[in-house]
Amino acid sequence: MSIEPPAVEPESVPPAEPVAAPPPSRPQVSGVFGVLIIAQLLILASGCVVGLFYVAGSPEPGVTREVLTARMMADPQFLIMALLGTQVAMALALWKGPRAFETIPPGGLAPRLGWSDEPIRWLEVLVVLAGTWACGALVIVPLRFLRGPSTGALATFAKTSAETSPLQFAMLVLVGAVCAGLLEELLFRGFTQRRLIERWGVGVGVGVTSFIFALWHFDVEQSLYAFVVGVWLGLAAVRTGTTVTGAFAHILNNAWSFVAHRFLSTQPDEVEPLFVGVGAVVLATSAWTLWRLTAARYTRMPSA
Repeated sequence: MSIEPPAVEPESVPPAEPVAAPPPSRPQVSGVFGVLIIAQLLILASGCVVGLFYVAGSPEPGVTREVLTARMMADPQFLIMALLGTQVAMALALWKGPRAFETIPPGGLAPRLGWSDEPIRWLEVLVVLAGTWACGALVIVPLRFLRGPSTGALATFAKTSAETSPLQFAMLVLVGAVCAGLLEELLFRGFTQRRLIERWGVGVGVGVTSFIFALWHFDVEQSLYAFVVGVWLGLAAVRTGTTVTGAFAHILNNAWSFVAHRFLSTQPDEVEPLFVGVGAVVLATSAWTLWRLTAARYTRMPSA
């Protein structure tokens, strides 16, 4: 008769505690600033080349630098060539820079720049365009009261738009509105802002990008305007999830500015305070409308 050993109950093993997944690493942004530095160096180089050609063709040797600078800024041909050199420099930096500093997504460079192939939502373009105009009304008018009549880059473009030939005006609109609006949005709201938001969140990303965008213009009046417009276009890019909407609004706003300076008379100073109130109402209405239009598809971007 065999005696079976007593059954031994298996020791109960406590369930393993779930291991928390490590937080996703935030992308480095050194490559962003590297591309911006490359773009700025290329712009300075193109400006030097255009300036040397202009000086070489000057019929009066020995002209002082101040006089020569004034002549260059008043020459539509020089302004157009300088703008063209700037846009070519930005295009080269966007084309080659990211490939040197970053890993391009599988879909190519377009997703990295926030360029969507979805149908253009023209109502949103018009809303963003209205807000962009309102930013100008809020910024430029107070500056006129603080500093007197505009004498910076904006005044130079206004004078050139009004006095240049039809062919040169068309070139000015093409280079200063179409090319500039597209490339600036791709470089700043697309390439720069998207990565800074991934690194530091929406608030810091939009603010830092707008500050860099303001410094990019090297002019007190134009820089203040660029900062305010940059914040608006940056928030619009976040809400819409694409740089397409802001790019078209930027292009149309620049083109309207050139056309207005050429074909419309300037408003008297007495009615300019009215523009501030109208601009505030338009900007608030545009922000509310854009918020409602994008509420259904808005995806919150990473926050710090």
